[in-house]
Amino acid sequence: MTLHGYCAGDGRPDAMDLKWMTYGEAAVRLGVSAEAARRRAIRGKWARMPGNDGRTRVQVPDELHPLRTSDVRETESELVSALKSHIATLNTISIS
Repeated sequence: MTLHGYCAGDGRPDAMDLKWMTYGEAAVRLGVSAEAARRRAIRGKWARMPGNDGRTRVQVPDELHPLRTSDVRETESELVSALKSHIATLNTISIS
């Protein structure tokens, strides 16, 4: 049962309990661009409706979280060193 006491037949909260977001808000929540959020909404067939301000609102499923990627800066110096070494090797080969 939800806060208002209503559930859909499949046990999920009804649409009144879900938060509507603009593509920009969904993008921030998912950690992607607004265009990526729009395309994801289309692929996922999320409910859409026009807002009073003219911007489209979508219902983002609660189970979606932003994608986590490792921080490149932690290994950046190792990568730069490896690339410099590889460039030096290539220069040696091209001179020969």
